[in-house]
Amino acid sequence: CTGTLTVSTCNAATFDTDLVMYTGNCGKLQQIACNGDDDSCSDYTSRINVSITSGENYLIRLGGWANGDAGEGTLNLYTWNDCTK
Repeated sequence: CTGTLTVSTCNAATFDTDLVMYTGNCGKLQQIACNGDDDSCSDYTSRINVSITSGENYLIRLGGWANGDAGEGTLNLYTWNDCTK
């Protein structure tokens, strides 16, 4: 099953977020998406849309834009295909 995954801190964090998504395993990761400030989000929050495939490994990295950027927030994950059937 394949579909699109949306990973977002859009309007849901109190700091300047950066999102990066990788495929693979630790030690052999390949970056497939990144975003620092999505144009449709406020307060320098981020959103990425990624094509995903069931059975693959993915790693999501959430951080701040600069050293010391930190705060509270929510990491939202949305998928539009039900691959459990």
